[in-house]
Order: sequence, then C-alpha cells, then structure tokens
Amino acid sequence: SAIGFVKVDPRSGELVVSPKILNVLDWVDEIIQFTPLTREHLLKIAAIQMEALRCELLERYRCRLRADDEVLGLLAAEAERSGRYAYAVSEFIEREIRLPAIDRVTRTDAELRLRVALEGKRVHIAEE
Repeated sequence: SAIGFVKVDPRSGELVVSPKILNVLDWVDEIIQFTPLTREHLLKIAAIQMEALRCELLERYRCRLRADDEVLGLLAAEAERSGRYAYAVSEFIEREIRLPAIDRVTRTDAELRLRVALEGKRVHIAEE
C-alpha cells in the first residue's frame, strides 16, 4: 500500500512521492486523496442520522421526535471540533438524544411528542 508515502507539498500543493515507494508505483492503479469533511457534509450526516432516529422512535415507541435546526448545527460543530467527524455525530446523538429519549418514552404507554432543542449550549429534550 502507498498510504503514507504520498503527501501534498504545502508550498506548491502538488503530490510528492517518497523515494522509498518509487519502485512500487508500477503496482499502483490510482491514487486517492482524502480530505476532511466540511461543516456542510457534517450537517447532512447529522440530518440523516436524526431522521433515522426519528423513524426508529416512531416505529418502536410511537414517539414523534422533532429537532430544532440549531441542534443539527451543534452536532456538526461538535463533530468538527473533535476531529472525529461522522463518528462523533453518531456518538453525540446516541449519548445526548437517543438514550435520554428512549428512557423517557419507556416510562409511559402514552404516545409522546418530544422536541430536541438547545438551552444555552446544551441539548434539551422536552415534551411538546
């Protein structure tokens, strides 16, 4: 594998190949350069994962979940800040939204409507 032997020169922006790998390059079919996810990508990932959670809560617990737009922004910012990107979005949703919501809906047989909102910089789940 050529991973780690091909880097971008910060001055020119061109790909630089380590001399250690030059004889192996005949085996390489193509070089793929990965770039970090942008905040826009993270917002889309957060929206997809929140939609999956909304569907799960509706199907399994008859609970309607609605999240404010600011929550998606917080999820994206947290993922970007941590440097763990999509994994951080999943982990945050699980810890701060999914588990507290399931805890709340399993205490009752009633159909609940929950709203996920920000209070300061913290996620808050409340009944509508």
